[in-house]
Amino acid sequence: MSSLCIWGTSITWGAFDTEKGGWVNRLRLHFDINDIYLDVYNLGITGETSAGILERFETEAKAREPEIIVFDVGINDAAYIQAENRHQIEKEQFESNLKLLVKKAKKFTGNIFLIVPKGVDESKTNPIPWHPELSYLNKDIAQYADVVRKVSKEAGATCVEIGELKADDLYDGLHPNARGHEKIFQEIKKFLEKEKILPSPNS
Repeated sequence: MSSLCIWGTSITWGAFDTEKGGWVNRLRLHFDINDIYLDVYNLGITGETSAGILERFETEAKAREPEIIVFDVGINDAAYIQAENRHQIEKEQFESNLKLLVKKAKKFTGNIFLIVPKGVDESKTNPIPWHPELSYLNKDIAQYADVVRKVSKEAGATCVEIGELKADDLYDGLHPNARGHEKIFQEIKKFLEKEKILPSPNS
């Protein structure tokens, strides 16, 4: 049985999708319904950054032996700590962490995908109510998205671009709601079909 492991944040984990538990779980359900024999492991953690994934990656990967690895990371790294005038993980360190993650991932598989982080509704995320010391700003997220694109190109991973979510696709300006997760799922599924990781509907 092949396995697909997805490391990431609360968005990866599926927060606020009250219908089907997030885009990763929707992907797993799609596999089950269509008899696609690919185990899906959701390794998203609320508040996770590239530094946190680095700490746990090898242990979790060894336990699952993934043939496909996806990193959905960057948005929490880009979060701005106003009182300290810095990001949670500065851009240069984020780039270094991401390169190291890809290097470590290559020990398991050549199928490595990096999802580009997308924008937020700043009217609700500057600051975020549950962590008023943190702000999620689109100008910062865009810079970290460029780092993901750069590392994908330089380190030999595949960059996954998904469309921007609208305000009514977001639960709280940051996390997708059920409709937003469905949109992400559909785009990821189409991408994996295009990359021939999954069988296409017409195959």
